[in-house]
Amino acid sequence: MPAERRRARTTSGSGRVVLAVALSVIVPPLSASDAQPCSARNVTAVSADIECSVSGSGTDHARVEVLMDGFHDDSTASLALEADGHALACAPDDRTVRSGQDGDVGTVTLTCRFDPALLRPGGGAVGGRVEFGHAEFAGAHWVAVPRAQP
Repeated sequence: MPAERRRARTTSGSGRVVLAVALSVIVPPLSASDAQPCSARNVTAVSADIECSVSGSGTDHARVEVLMDGFHDDSTASLALEADGHALACAPDDRTVRSGQDGDVGTVTLTCRFDPALLRPGGGAVGGRVEFGHAEFAGAHWVAVPRAQP
């Protein structure tokens, strides 16, 4: 692990610094108000359950992003989301499955975009399960993408 990331990890017990550093390389820059943290529970060496409180007001779509660290040639990771007990369909070009065999190495992001209108009016809880092997769960957040102005 590069010295900068080791230093970042030791200065933040929650992994937020590592998440911010990695996201600046992987996804377009977001303002601090754009990304909203998701909670993680039951985090083990092979899985994590996440929950995000998503607001649907004024957004075109919502995007859940899960950060995985330490990916290498035999790493795998997958993401499945649901709301109100029903599976959420992610956009066709989203990356809900990643594999080191496909060249995904280092820090990778699982992504799922969906229409927030599928949630209760005003938003709701989106839950999910992340399963992985030979990698480390490093956090999750969601981003609301504003509707385009006419």
